[in-house]
Amino acid sequence: MPRPIVVVADHLAVNGGSARVAVESALGLAAAGHRVLCVGGAGAPDPRLAEAGVPVRIVEPNRRPGGRAAALARVIWNGEAGRAVAETLAQAGPGAIAHVHSWGQEMSGAAFAAIRDAGAPGVVTLHDFLSVCPNGTFFDFGEAAICTRAPLSGACISRACDAKPYPFKLMRLARHAATARLGRPFDACPDAIVLSALHRAVIAPHLPAGVRLHRVANPVEIDAPDAEPASRAADAPFLFVGRLTPEKGALLFARAAATAGVPAVFVGDGPEADAIRAENPAARLLGWQPPARVAALMREARALVFPSLWYETQGLVALEAQAAGTPVIVSDGCAAREFVRDGETGLHVPAGDVQALAARLVRLTADPDLAARLGLAAQAAFRADPPSRAAHVAALEAVYESAAAAQAGAGARRRAARERAVAAKAG
Repeated sequence: MPRPIVVVADHLAVNGGSARVAVESALGLAAAGHRVLCVGGAGAPDPRLAEAGVPVRIVEPNRRPGGRAAALARVIWNGEAGRAVAETLAQAGPGAIAHVHSWGQEMSGAAFAAIRDAGAPGVVTLHDFLSVCPNGTFFDFGEAAICTRAPLSGACISRACDAKPYPFKLMRLARHAATARLGRPFDACPDAIVLSALHRAVIAPHLPAGVRLHRVANPVEIDAPDAEPASRAADAPFLFVGRLTPEKGALLFARAAATAGVPAVFVGDGPEADAIRAENPAARLLGWQPPARVAALMREARALVFPSLWYETQGLVALEAQAAGTPVIVSDGCAAREFVRDGETGLHVPAGDVQALAARLVRLTADPDLAARLGLAAQAAFRADPPSRAAHVAALEAVYESAAAAQAGAGARRRAARERAVAAKAG
């Protein structure tokens, strides 16, 4: 049934995967007849929200003065964000569901505290591992490898695992402690969404008892869903789309492409850009590009390369490539492997293996017919079960109803317990 939905996210402009999903879900829920209200931490919201009649409250529309100390304090605990969530829930009225998409950059654990105090049913999408791992990735940037240390153990706390210097890790630890002790995210949002089977398997052992996990894939909206794959040029390049950061494997792809002697194109930016240029001077680094340009580059590419080194929880860009009829070479250590069938709709590659990736690049370059067959099969698989916005909204609605029913049941049990206690005391 239609109900008020309060969407909470650090950002409500499409500057990353979680923000994109927050915006797309808000638009889809509004189109389905729900009253949607959004609370964002900072930055200008996506203009489509206003066009759809979705009210948006930005906690910090303009950065306030106060220096680094004040900014650090807000990251650890942003009381203003908590007040904004509380006031928006009150505005939404009875029956409102709170859905948190991100909190680690702007909103902080104060968003969860506000939901809990309001008594609203809460749902959280665990886009990454921030709820249990201080740096959010289960990835040790110093070792450039998956981290197997127990979260918040002595080995975890003492390890400089972050991409930034250790003092930044201390800030993450402080934020994690404040969120866990004051925000109590899984008290506020006992219904949590994971994106893939791998995501569930990695995070579930670290969650408190009683958390109800729901698997809901992120939506993928395609401008031309019925378009046929484009014919590739003889020198069609291999494409990478994403942040140029160690856990994404962009530098590994640059090395593999140089080893294979194949053209490589990078869409995105990040701290590894200069290292990629040094490793592969022939590579083209385009920076971030508009969605239409990215879609065109995908249609032109021999294959998309998705060499992620961390437990990537889904991999939207890989699905976008499949929709365009472009095969994907995917690391076998991330969740995108779940929808790329090795040798049928794409190719798997052992995570972190430069030589194995180079061999697959050579294989698809030497056999363009194989690349075309894989691309056609990938597109057919995508179309057989498209992760559309409408399908995403329908899955969210089922989670919301489950969360509301569970909260109502818990409330009834608490009232019955109080009544029994009063009766026993009177007797």
